[in-house]
Amino acid sequence: MTLTGPAALPRWKALLLFALLAAASVTPIRSYDFYWHLATGRWIAEHRALPATDPFSVSSDSVPWVDGEWLFQLGAWGVMAAGGETAISIARGLLVAAIFLAALLAAAREAELGMAFLVSAIGLWGANHRLTARPESVATLLLVIVLVILLRPVTRRSAVVFVGLVVLWINIHPSALVAPAVAGLAGAGYLVDGSATARSECLKRWGLAAAGGVALLANPWGLEGVLAPLRLARLVSSGLFLNMEWSPTRLADFPLFFLVAPVALLLLVAAPNRRALAPRTIVFAFLAFLAFRYVRNHGFFYAAMPLLVAPALPRLESRRLPLPAIAAAAIFALAVMKQGGIATGADPAQFPVASVARLTELGLKGNVYNPDQLGGYLVWKLYPERRAVTDGRNELHLTWIREYGEARLDSRAWKALIEKYRLTLSVEEYRRESMELVDGVTGERRRVPASLVYFPRETWALVAFDDVALVFARRDAHDAALLAREEYRALVPDAAMPLVDERPETIELARREVARARAQFGRQETIERIARMLGVR
Repeated sequence: MTLTGPAALPRWKALLLFALLAAASVTPIRSYDFYWHLATGRWIAEHRALPATDPFSVSSDSVPWVDGEWLFQLGAWGVMAAGGETAISIARGLLVAAIFLAALLAAAREAELGMAFLVSAIGLWGANHRLTARPESVATLLLVIVLVILLRPVTRRSAVVFVGLVVLWINIHPSALVAPAVAGLAGAGYLVDGSATARSECLKRWGLAAAGGVALLANPWGLEGVLAPLRLARLVSSGLFLNMEWSPTRLADFPLFFLVAPVALLLLVAAPNRRALAPRTIVFAFLAFLAFRYVRNHGFFYAAMPLLVAPALPRLESRRLPLPAIAAAAIFALAVMKQGGIATGADPAQFPVASVARLTELGLKGNVYNPDQLGGYLVWKLYPERRAVTDGRNELHLTWIREYGEARLDSRAWKALIEKYRLTLSVEEYRRESMELVDGVTGERRRVPASLVYFPRETWALVAFDDVALVFARRDAHDAALLAREEYRALVPDAAMPLVDERPETIELARREVARARAQFGRQETIERIARMLGVR
């Protein structure tokens, strides 16, 4: 007997599955962009308005900020205000479980339960790296719901729901542009059949596409809210800056995609009822192209894959040998394990949690140099007393990106950049490779740790460090007595030999500083590496 449809998964089992996956998906916050989203939500709540320009970064250009994720930001701030970072991690778990279960239930209407579970588990595995605490994850759930509407007979009620979802979506994430696109493509797929009924279904979906296109304008910026993400995509393609989530999908990095996409497409085009499946095939090919073009679209592709391919799946399940269900259970378990463990709050492997906490304890203030991926966290933790120089909103920092690219290769330009933006603090990432310096007089070449090149100790004091970042304070901008008391004089944490020199007195001072660092920051991996090198127990 074939087990399909909602009856194949009783409500209590669906709820149990949802609860288990939600609990397993309560993970630390790992998205670099999440914290500037959170800071923006706080700003919106406090000012009861949307920011017209960027209020946070030191180097942002004086251009209008089309903040297309404002509704997500406000919602995230509400969750944060209610339950802190723990509530954020729990909300992420609930969202991942909802995406998986929605895809599973939709697929189970048209495929054996075991096969539906299998493709849904594969989808969970593939989408996992995109389903972080970010507006894109909410958009992924909205895409699944939109596809469910488009793949069923269109009614007046479903049309109203579709338009409402587009309005909601465009204020959560600019990827709402996908909604009318998939509606139009699904409609085009019905033309393959050629019957009068198919033409009617085509016109209905084209009507939804048109209505969805108009609904996109229901955002605070109108047409500009629709055009801004398109300009961003073009800007990324220009090569001015590198953003990994906007890079094409490569086989070496994502081999699963190059297996799943062609196999699923082959199942759809080779199915006996392939003409009837043409709307799904066209939409699937479109989402696969988007995922191939940009890594950031993997979540959409994998979440949509189960319900799009479900009718073309082979029927292999039996009561005696439920191989698909067994395989799905294994993939599901691996996907859960891939989450990295149940925990809440900012991931200390991604963010400089301990060192930034120390910075605030010391009361040091001023503008902060930082790499862009750490900017969002600094905005959240330090604004308004301290302002980060940049963050992940590359389109708002084009001047800085150009200046920074030149300054990293020219010491005079670097010093000028520090002065231009009045940077008196630094939260710098580790650069494990040393740099080659050339003496302008003698021509002598030598290798020097990156932190000593950009933040020389005669000018900058190292006041904190953890596994993610080094915190420096400029000597001429802060209390000399405080820096003398708090700085780490002997340690160079980013160097292979983590000492300013190897004199006996320096080594002894370094050992005392390791003990102090343990007391301040805990047994960080970096601290313990240095301790082992110095023979400190």
